[in-house]
Amino acid sequence: MKRRILKYAALFAVISLLTAACLSVPANAEEYNYVKDGLEALYIGNNNTGNGQDKNATVWKDLSGKNRDITDVPKNGTNYFTDTGYHLDTMKVYFPASINDIVNGQEFTIEVVFGDIEPKGSDFLTFVNCANDNFSLFRRNAGDKIEVKTNNSPGERPEATGGLEYFKNSTVTVTYKVGGKCIIYVDGEKIDEKPVSTIVNVNTDNRMWFGHDEATRNHATEYRAIRFYSKELTADQVKANYEVDKTVLGKAYTGGGTTSTPAESSAASSQAAIESSAAASSAATDVSSKSSASAAASSAAASEAAEDDNEGGSSYYIYIIIAAVVVLAAVVVFVIINNKKDKEE
Repeated sequence: MKRRILKYAALFAVISLLTAACLSVPANAEEYNYVKDGLEALYIGNNNTGNGQDKNATVWKDLSGKNRDITDVPKNGTNYFTDTGYHLDTMKVYFPASINDIVNGQEFTIEVVFGDIEPKGSDFLTFVNCANDNFSLFRRNAGDKIEVKTNNSPGERPEATGGLEYFKNSTVTVTYKVGGKCIIYVDGEKIDEKPVSTIVNVNTDNRMWFGHDEATRNHATEYRAIRFYSKELTADQVKANYEVDKTVLGKAYTGGGTTSTPAESSAASSQAAIESSAAASSAATDVSSKSSASAAASSAAASEAAEDDNEGGSSYYIYIIIAAVVVLAAVVVFVIINNKKDKEE
């Protein structure tokens, strides 16, 4: 009897240790379906530790396996991790110094997934920047432009009107290759491109950052994810990463930014104005029905979003369930075998 108790105790201890070890292994790039070739840093907004989300964290773990964690992440009343990302308000958060070397290469890609954005800066909304301003991903308030500034002449900056909507709830990708082009993509669609003749030449004495603390450039923004590559992603790869964003980040990330060109936006605006004018005379009679339809649509969308919100983290719990089933099966088999041996004895 004593031997049987010792056997079961030893088995329980081994299984407990193995289960704990499996569940404590941090997530990494291999567990996500993002493009792996050239991936240098991967920050996931709903998994800031690699073992899930810690809203009290002051470190944003790099899940690429390259150990480029973002340390000293501010945590206060206006800057903090949410369930789905990092909410930043009028603050610079610095990347590791090695990120500068990536952006100073012959080619690179930066991808940022944005949530809600509250404009504050009087002139710009600067989202990713460096000390000598040789790289800047920003919105120019005048003309409402999405724009990428690099160490090239102003005429070689990719840009497009409709900047704020391009950024909001969108995956914004910047690819860069010397002798090739600097291209902006939004939600996997090319927005603009310009030729590139030289490296960016970021000042290596100071680390790059995201966000901004100056009154001319600040904003309150939720950063849902950030990725750095040491290569120029292809259009297909950019599109593929956007599709993964929708899965990994769930429907809290809506991919809501417009992907129409400035010309298409202008045409759409003109058409909307015509339709609005034609409908004005009958607006009073059908406003009630439209409001009801809008409320119903909003309710349906909210329901869908609530359902899909759970999709992003569901795979983790599936793994836990599978592990529990395997452990239980092992215990049952062990007990049956030992009972059989005991009877034979």
